[in-house]
Amino acid sequence: MKALDTNVKQYRLFDTTTRWQRLSLLVELGGYALDEFNERGVLPKFQPWFVSVKEMAAMKQVNFDHSDAEWLWDVLRSESSVQRELGSLPPAGVSWFKQTEHFHLLPKGARFAIGLSPYEVRNLLQTPSETAPDARIVVRLLEKLRMRPGKASRLECCNVLGELTIKAEETFGSDREAEIMRVEPQLITLGEKTVTVITKSLNQAYSVASRRLEPNRRQHGGHTYDRLVYLGSCERIKLEHIRRRVETDDWEVPADMLDG
Repeated sequence: MKALDTNVKQYRLFDTTTRWQRLSLLVELGGYALDEFNERGVLPKFQPWFVSVKEMAAMKQVNFDHSDAEWLWDVLRSESSVQRELGSLPPAGVSWFKQTEHFHLLPKGARFAIGLSPYEVRNLLQTPSETAPDARIVVRLLEKLRMRPGKASRLECCNVLGELTIKAEETFGSDREAEIMRVEPQLITLGEKTVTVITKSLNQAYSVASRRLEPNRRQHGGHTYDRLVYLGSCERIKLEHIRRRVETDDWEVPADMLDG
């Protein structure tokens, strides 16, 4: 299996002009993903492995769907050298999007900064995590945050109440702010150059912030996972990267998330 390592890490992969070359590529990527889990001391499971291979295949512009994954997983887990090195791997089983399991993510009180553009997101990520939030948009969780199976075999955030605070050069009355942001006036608190809104999900928090600060934009959603930056005590990281780590069994759940 180690022979896979050099080729894949350097992305020296086959031309995929024929179905046989495509299959060779997928076998190589699938074996490399198994090695990655093994090197981290993690027992490979079907769904995290599927996400990892799908991401690598996409980099090579090769489609890799769920039926491909189930076939390849069974091929690899039955191969003698894989069994010797990794033992008996569990079968593919039921995929995430057919399950009801929830995945722990972050505790109540955790905060995300929102960048309305890739430039803002880069600036947020470059600010040291121990520095007080300098973002103009911050949402604080009022409940624990979890993920659940979603579309396209990905996890998605469950709805969670949040306190969204937006810095603004000027504020209007609650009724006018409610009209702009399309929320109920009773959910709004006005401060000195700040607008605070209670939201029911991270998606809504992003959309509300966009409506308030980007009034001329046609669409005010669709970028949540790439535009929210977690303000952790030791790191700043995009919500999309957190999701990726949860999907690959590489996310360490905070201790206070598991209490109660």
